[in-house]
Amino acid sequence: MPSRLNAFIFISRHIDATVALSAGLPMSTLQRLAFRGRRPKYPWQPRFLSSKTTSTRLGIYARRTTYTVAALGAVWTVDNLFNASALSRNIRTLWTCAAITLDYKINFTPEKSDLIPQLHERVATRMYNLFTSNGGLYIKIGQAIGANAMFLPKPMQAKFAKLFDNAPQIPYATIDKVFQSELGRPPDGPGGVFEIFEEQAVASASIAQVHRAKLWPQPGDTEEKWVAVKIQKPDVATQMEWDLAAFRAVMWMFEKWAFDLPVYFAVDFISDHLRQELDFVNEANNARKTAEFVAGEPRLANKVYIPKVYPEYSTKKVMTAEWIEGVRLSDRSAICALMGEPNPAESPVSLPPSWA
Repeated sequence: MPSRLNAFIFISRHIDATVALSAGLPMSTLQRLAFRGRRPKYPWQPRFLSSKTTSTRLGIYARRTTYTVAALGAVWTVDNLFNASALSRNIRTLWTCAAITLDYKINFTPEKSDLIPQLHERVATRMYNLFTSNGGLYIKIGQAIGANAMFLPKPMQAKFAKLFDNAPQIPYATIDKVFQSELGRPPDGPGGVFEIFEEQAVASASIAQVHRAKLWPQPGDTEEKWVAVKIQKPDVATQMEWDLAAFRAVMWMFEKWAFDLPVYFAVDFISDHLRQELDFVNEANNARKTAEFVAGEPRLANKVYIPKVYPEYSTKKVMTAEWIEGVRLSDRSAICALMGEPNPAESPVSLPPSWA
């Protein structure tokens, strides 16, 4: 039955075209009438498409796909080469925060209370991966959270504690470019700022890394003077405003839409302080003021020492200070050894006789 109906419709359309031709209608109208025979008038009728029409549509879809892929590739390349991957970092941030929000919305319920530890573990892993993948300012934000981790679930405490380890170092060639752009001379060698500049960094943090260097000897010097040269990572300044914009958007989402948490009020305060951390001249001035304060306070003068800062070798992205051997405040064993005191963790515990 359908085949007979299609044949009838096809013949009727061509009869319409013949009548139109005898009536003197233009060719464009005749072409539309002839093509109508290939389009079904009712849903149950099959659609007739010529091979030429099909190939034309496939070509259109192929071109659209090619243009889309090319445009996305161009955006990614420009973002990666000229924008320090700031856009990609923001997309990764928003995607991760959306996943965390949905996970809590779906699984943080009284009915699933026995699965909440696994939920915290998933969220901690997502946040840790986000911070370490993006690096830079994200490491510093994670360290700020880790410093107050006592208020967080155990899985988050364990994950954020790892953020205090050394961050990845950037190549010395990049450090050399930053140094010369700031001070106008190479770090060492003929005409260099320092007599010796160690290419291997002694420490790497979220926004900068530190290299050990030796000053040129001056008349009257009786000993070598070694300094710590703190050099800002070049991508941080480019990424800063993008990262802070993503931080603002996430805090707004958590307060206004996701969790009703009062967190947005702190955005401006945190953003201003993070911007100030990129200005090493400001940091050098703070060190100098702190040294003056300590020297003028009798209770601290002989107990606290602030390393000397060398302003002639310091700029907004490079800061040079006196080299002082030290240990981390979180390394209890090293602090006890430095102070010549026994480590309580290694001392045997003497129990009362009644407990023995």
